[in-house]
Amino acid sequence: VVDPRTQGLHELEFDPGRDMLKRSLEACPHVSGRLHAVKTLAKSGRTRAVAYLQAAYPKETFWGIRVAIAEALGQAKSQAAARSGDKNDEKAG
Repeated sequence: VVDPRTQGLHELEFDPGRDMLKRSLEACPHVSGRLHAVKTLAKSGRTRAVAYLQAAYPKETFWGIRVAIAEALGQAKSQAAARSGDKNDEKAG
């Protein structure tokens, strides 16, 4: 993670690959690292990336990352992402 405490003003575009993004999403101790993983996976729009986001949503402990995941899934134009919204609505209600 570059600048995990986000103390420097910068915008970073870096895609280390799906496997590293998945690990960051699941285990990075920094919110900024998990947020970067969410945004980069969502940008790819691939079915596997959507599946990673779906799996991470119920496990994520920080509400801000859960919001980012929900927004990313909402913007993903795939049937898998649409189905995940239905599942998450059932859990929340």
